[in-house]
Amino acid sequence: MKINKLIFRSNTIMVLLPLMLLFIVGGTLVSTFNEYYIDNRIEKVQLNKDVYKIQTMFNNMKTPNTDWDEISTDVSKYGYHLYVAKDQTKIYSNLNKHESSYIEDFPKIKKGQNNAVYHWDYATIVRKEFDSNRHHYDLIIINVKKNSFWTILEHGGFKMFLVMYFVIALVGIMIIILSSQLFTKRLVKKVKAPISQLMDGEKRIEAGNLHEPIVYQGIEEFEMLCSTFNQMQSHLLEERERNEKYEKARTDMISGISHDLRTPLTSVKGYIKGLLDGVAKTPEKQHQYLMIAYKKAGDMDLLLQRLFDFSKLETGNMPFVKKKLAFDLFLEQFVEEVRDDLAIQQVKVTLSLTNEEHNVAIDIVLIKRVLINLIENSLKYAENDHLQISFTLIKINRLEVLEIKDNGKGVDEAKLPHLFEQFYRGDESRNSKTEGNGLGLYTSKYIIEEHGGTISAANQDGLKIIITLPSIF
Repeated sequence: MKINKLIFRSNTIMVLLPLMLLFIVGGTLVSTFNEYYIDNRIEKVQLNKDVYKIQTMFNNMKTPNTDWDEISTDVSKYGYHLYVAKDQTKIYSNLNKHESSYIEDFPKIKKGQNNAVYHWDYATIVRKEFDSNRHHYDLIIINVKKNSFWTILEHGGFKMFLVMYFVIALVGIMIIILSSQLFTKRLVKKVKAPISQLMDGEKRIEAGNLHEPIVYQGIEEFEMLCSTFNQMQSHLLEERERNEKYEKARTDMISGISHDLRTPLTSVKGYIKGLLDGVAKTPEKQHQYLMIAYKKAGDMDLLLQRLFDFSKLETGNMPFVKKKLAFDLFLEQFVEEVRDDLAIQQVKVTLSLTNEEHNVAIDIVLIKRVLINLIENSLKYAENDHLQISFTLIKINRLEVLEIKDNGKGVDEAKLPHLFEQFYRGDESRNSKTEGNGLGLYTSKYIIEEHGGTISAANQDGLKIIITLPSIF
């Protein structure tokens, strides 16, 4: 469930539940009172059955010099209570508070009606007035048939009803507050659970533990957040493992390059030393020593150039100066340049072209470096005494596709996807034929991709490298 829905539902319940309770209680009160009033409205006009006995007792009273307690005792047998006033001043009363309210609101009796019977709501009232010794006496005997909340409400008890309803409303407010606290506490608990897990996860990452994911199911937004956190943690773990692998490869590369530089350098020093010591006495021998030293120096220069390229590649400072040209003519010139050198190593190189325009925008120096890297890779790993390298250029849709294929032993299928990775070497052994530093193909991939192209490898009776470059029209 989404958090906005959860908050909306909780707030709605917090408000509606107490209000519904208030409406239910209020409706029940009104409905009950209305039903009670309808059912008993006939009873309200019925006189007490003993009213005429009380009236007879009043008629027999001749003088106010009466024992009011005795009269009160007599009328109480019939459920009546006595109230006596002398000159409008109460001189005797055994009425309760509710019965007294009838006396306070009771209307004056008209002159001549000095012994009358009345019915008012649920009360039966017998009243007698007389004068004696210049004093006016008012005797009232009252019987309230029903003394309940409803009779009180109907007779001057509306204020009490309001008070009771106010109390109920106050209780309702308390229910609102309590339910609000209850649902808020529940909501906070639901929200804090994933937050606590995220904080624990952050502490685990800070401590270096990237293997334990967050497991949470609940609020949809927090599920997505925890999932994103797990993905971030997974990426961090992958990055850390990749960096560890990268650092190991760099260490191996430094070790390998040290070896690669030491070997030709030792040879150069050895042959120069031979010349200085007069070991090579004939001009032919001296020329041979110098050629070998020159070649070894060239190997060191090539290695240093690759390191220089790698440094520029890592810092993003490798410059690209692209020029629009005919790719087929460029390849023809390149093959002519390397053919003689390859022939000396008993390597045959061929070029196949189609009768189409092959216009591209490339950095000539860098693309030549890519092609040289690929040729050297074949020389190192083909392991064929009659090595043949073929260049084939075709156009497919808007792409120039260059295939560079040798007739060597190829590459293990498991290693093909890794050929262009940083510091990767197809043959882990370091010998005179297969020594490498894992930079050539990685740098080639970088250069081709910066030209908007792709480079890949496959086995086809040897190793085949496929390069694609966007065609210019």
